[in-house]
Amino acid sequence: MKNGQGHQKAIISYPNLSNEEITKAVDEILKEYSISLSYIPLVLRQVLRRNGLDEMMRILYSVEMFIRYIANR
Repeated sequence: MKNGQGHQKAIISYPNLSNEEITKAVDEILKEYSISLSYIPLVLRQVLRRNGLDEMMRILYSVEMFIRYIANR
């Protein structure tokens, strides 16, 4: 399921948790992971293992989209 902006929505539900609360928690987890030091070696390994420049451009694009997504929440 996606919202009007094309972003994925939570499709699970719990009696005491709204979809908004689940989405907010997932956003926080993704934010923490994306800025963690353990993420950097994974990204570097991915860039070095594949077409370096092309992969770096894809990662930068993903970072830009994620920042826009978080900024608009």
